[in-house]
Amino acid sequence: MEPRLRLCPRCGSHEVHADHLTPLGQRHKCRECGYEGSFVIEADSLEDAKRIREELQAQLEEASEEPDDGDE
Repeated sequence: MEPRLRLCPRCGSHEVHADHLTPLGQRHKCRECGYEGSFVIEADSLEDAKRIREELQAQLEEASEEPDDGDE
């Protein structure tokens, strides 16, 4: 069985690496967007990783296009 690919939950990059161990578990850091946290997405194949990254990127683009409904 191949090792699972770890992906950043923010940008979908595979450039997420174990940063350090805390009492609550392993912390990871994304070299692409700077995400730091204990949650990562695991993919079984490169095809799955590509699909996940595309979906996350689409969600980021969609969120950036939504108008800010702040109290201004």
